[in-house]
Amino acid sequence: MTDTFLPTEDLDSLVTMIATAVALGDHETALSLCEAVLAVDPADADAMLIEAAVLDDLDRPDEARNVLERCTARHGDLSAAWRRLGDHCVETADAERAVEAYGEWQRLDGVKAETELALAWASLVALDLESARSHAAGAIAAGGGKEADELAGRLAAIDDVADLESEVGWWLSGTRSSGRGLELLISSLARRENPVARYRLGAALLRQGRAAESVPHLRYAVESAPTVHDWQAELGTAQLLTGDLEGAEASFAALLRSVPGDATGLLGRGRVTLQRGDPDQAITLAEKVLAADPQDAGAWMLRTDCMAGAGRTAEALVSAEHAIVFAPDDRFTWAAAADAADALGWTTLAHRYRARADIRLSGSLGIAEGDDVDDPAVEVADELHDLDRIVVADPLVRAIYRHRAGIAHELGLPARAHSYLRAAIARGVVVDDADAMCDLGSLLLMAGDAAGARAHFETVLTHDGGNDRASAGMEAADELRREDDEEKTALLALDRLDREEAVLGAAQRWTPTHEAPPDGLDAFDGTAESAEPVARLEPGLPVELLRESQGWALVRCENGWECWVAAVGLVGRAETWSPTHRVPSSGLLAFASPSSETRAVDRIDPGLEVEVVGRLGAWAHVRFENGWSCWVEAHELEAVS
Repeated sequence: MTDTFLPTEDLDSLVTMIATAVALGDHETALSLCEAVLAVDPADADAMLIEAAVLDDLDRPDEARNVLERCTARHGDLSAAWRRLGDHCVETADAERAVEAYGEWQRLDGVKAETELALAWASLVALDLESARSHAAGAIAAGGGKEADELAGRLAAIDDVADLESEVGWWLSGTRSSGRGLELLISSLARRENPVARYRLGAALLRQGRAAESVPHLRYAVESAPTVHDWQAELGTAQLLTGDLEGAEASFAALLRSVPGDATGLLGRGRVTLQRGDPDQAITLAEKVLAADPQDAGAWMLRTDCMAGAGRTAEALVSAEHAIVFAPDDRFTWAAAADAADALGWTTLAHRYRARADIRLSGSLGIAEGDDVDDPAVEVADELHDLDRIVVADPLVRAIYRHRAGIAHELGLPARAHSYLRAAIARGVVVDDADAMCDLGSLLLMAGDAAGARAHFETVLTHDGGNDRASAGMEAADELRREDDEEKTALLALDRLDREEAVLGAAQRWTPTHEAPPDGLDAFDGTAESAEPVARLEPGLPVELLRESQGWALVRCENGWECWVAAVGLVGRAETWSPTHRVPSSGLLAFASPSSETRAVDRIDPGLEVEVVGRLGAWAHVRFENGWSCWVEAHELEAVS
């Protein structure tokens, strides 16, 4: 857990920051914050519910169950606690307790479609078909909609105990109660043989990694119903995993004859081709799938393995990152990224990725106490940054930047995380990426930067006044600012500036662009018209213009303090133009705004010197000797020695 300033006497702020950590996927921080809240108030319901959810995410169901039971014991009139306990018990196949919990939820909230539907599922897991049908009918009568209609239809199709066990066993086989699911599927087949139950048992065994055991069941199902294409795909996958390349090729070929262009069939053939030593053909098949669906995680994983096998390790890591973005809960995607990082010699990054894979496998961290990890965190962040030079599909770059921001945050590098998130935002229109803006605000909030966090949440609310996450972030930022005293604020600002200088370099040092008018200028915390000034800038005080929004300008003073002022009040600096960078030999495109989605307004000749007067993510605002300014891609600029 990274060092974070928290107003521990304010439980509401702590709970808000717990939710922030959960949203960022930082389970370790979330659990630590929950413990901090419960140490002050052992009965805090919000902290207990969040702690239980995090423990469930980490696959620690027994601990989650204990927390939920404690919560319902202390808060018997809290419907949300009973609902969460019911959901947990259904997933762990404790149907009797689930029915009791959902019954309490219904008693507290009244008879609603949602509670009746939940009771129908709990009754189904309890193998009580009559009660399940009754509750499903109650859900429909209360306006349960499509989900209630679908469940009622499935229940109506159940003719006997064999069908009931098959239905419940199949559903449980995809949960953490997969063992109970297998028992019911086997029991169903013992009662009556049928292709559907055979397929379900085979597929459930395949889910558990028992491919050899699954093959005879899947083959029986396919031979009994050869037109069911999904079954053919499952059989091919099982044969591939058992090393039966000829059988797998035949199964995938049969699937592609029936459904030309099927992604599973193409990727299956790609896997067979790769195992036969033809990675180029496998890459061709993977990219054919990606052309139709750029978010297919399986295709990115195939491409990862092909690149790794060909010794193109950096490209393998980038492909693995894509797979992680689109399948974050699959441990194999994280393991592939760890292998690629290991091959590059990046030990710390490999440990981070492998820990994520281990969490998804066993619910515990994969980094053992005392593990020797020598790589400095800053060096690892720089290694991540070097991967930006590898060309990737443009629509996906923003997602990759956001993924890397999470890794940088875990490494305790908030400045690098901020940089990646700003780069993600710069790849698209700000209003279309409210989540990224909220992520950035949340990181700033966790670092204790209330003013910076508030500015980002406020930007989201300017475009979407009903955004709940931004509203909650604004409240937390305001509360943190009220609790902060001047000394703590100064220390945090100095620490943040020092870290940004160390990681991002001298290119982001303060550069004055304007100054206060002769009569001074009022300074504000935000852009609300009803706000009172918090200070007044002295006449002629130099400031750096960071950005403008609806008549307001965010400026930074030489000591690092930032504030909002009326844009019309700023005066341009009359000092001599001072070049800081040079246009590369290939020239540069000039843009009117920091977005590659707009048309370039001009092309800048090679070798021209410019002065960087501002930055936004991956973009630099530059000024020429004649006073003309534009936006360019910052990484292309060459520093003037």
